[in-house]
Amino acid sequence: AILAETAVPGETLPLKCLNLRIRQKLAWASTHREEAEELVAEARRENDLDSLLQALLLTLNYLMSQGHLDDLQATGKESARLAGELGGHVAESQALNQVAHALLFVFGDAEKALKYSQRALALSRALPHEPYLQAHALFTLIHAHLRVRERPQAADYLAQTEALFAQHPELDSLQTELIGYQAILAQLESRWEEPRRLPPRLLPIHRPAPHLLRLAWEWITHTPQNRSAIDRYMGVFDRTMLVECYTMAGRLAEAEKALAPLLDWLQREDAGRGAIQAWMDVGNLRFM
Repeated sequence: AILAETAVPGETLPLKCLNLRIRQKLAWASTHREEAEELVAEARRENDLDSLLQALLLTLNYLMSQGHLDDLQATGKESARLAGELGGHVAESQALNQVAHALLFVFGDAEKALKYSQRALALSRALPHEPYLQAHALFTLIHAHLRVRERPQAADYLAQTEALFAQHPELDSLQTELIGYQAILAQLESRWEEPRRLPPRLLPIHRPAPHLLRLAWEWITHTPQNRSAIDRYMGVFDRTMLVECYTMAGRLAEAEKALAPLLDWLQREDAGRGAIQAWMDVGNLRFM
């Protein structure tokens, strides 16, 4: 993590992209959009198409967080086109997955998301050592089919996802998403008792330890003054995490109190991944 805190002078362009990707994974809500766009410009100048694709995908993630819909659409189209031209299955599947996710969860276009995810799934199946790409494509297909009320197709992709997870134990970190879709399909198919049996399986994964609650509160109370204006989204994700931790710990009154500033922010915010995650946590709390 220390090595990824800042770019290193003299780095080659591919290493700059890798460095920013590591930092994005560590704090993907942080708005280093300008840095990603500088890498895009540098890749264009050097005519380095592989690095250009990576820089575009990094930019796409930041645009999804911040709800810049016009730029998001243009960057998504260029990423998918360039990935197809380069022909590398890993990069193309990654690009298609990211564009499909944006189409489904930011633009609400399930029909287009299906097309991108179907292509991503076909490519990822030729990559036996990249099960995460296949899992993400399958999750998007399940969600998109449910969105357009095509339950049999969603159930079929869920069965494929369950088979994939059985073959790849390393996908365990995605179990909560799998269980969520299992519960949704069970309810839609009137298997009422099954969803009641699923939530306890989430507890070993989701039950927050006391130190996690302390960490979330520490982020809320002590880090804002150390952030620049462009990192404003980080505060939203800190508070979202705090609400989620309180909810999963069963401390619902404290979750409601922590939620109030988040609801105020959501009344003003454009679509974006930050808003999506926040609304999901609002829904989870209200369901409890």
